[in-house]
Amino acid sequence: MKLIKSINNIPFLKYEPWLFYVLLFANIIPIFTDGFFPTIDGPAHLYNSQLIRELLISNDPMLHKYFMFTSEIMPNWSGHGILVLLTSFLPGKFAEFALLCIYLLGLPISFRFMVKQVNPENLTLSYLVFPLCFSYFFLYVGFYNFSLGVIFFFLSVGIWLRIQQSVSNKKKDWVLLFLSILLAYFSHIFAF
Repeated sequence: MKLIKSINNIPFLKYEPWLFYVLLFANIIPIFTDGFFPTIDGPAHLYNSQLIRELLISNDPMLHKYFMFTSEIMPNWSGHGILVLLTSFLPGKFAEFALLCIYLLGLPISFRFMVKQVNPENLTLSYLVFPLCFSYFFLYVGFYNFSLGVIFFFLSVGIWLRIQQSVSNKKKDWVLLFLSILLAYFSHIFAF
């Protein structure tokens, strides 16, 4: 405990939030260093989002003959939903870049939010997430829904901890918890 108190007196901690934001910005630079971001599932996600968008807006009878939406509520929709929205006004390549930026910015922010609820005096623990952002599942395989689900998992845990520490349970926090758990479900079943 003495060590934590002595670390908090270091002048570095005065500028600590700025360092976090600089690292957050540096976290997205690798996406833009090349013309594309090759993953195994990335092209399939883009194709599926284009297909979903065409199913929603097109009246092509041939398309509706072979593809249709089911009435079952299934996970693994958040990445596709975001890509459907993004591809409606961006080319596929830039829509995928925007989704990758959402993940690479959202993961450190949601992890920092959770760390802040656990121990607000030691936010330097939130820097541990940066090496994990470019995991095997994200970088090579392209499990976008799973990666987004991890964001919603950390967000759900952080909101739950905030509710547990709060003297007055605000309805807003319960609604946010419900929405973050729902988004975790629609992202990936393991995050849920």
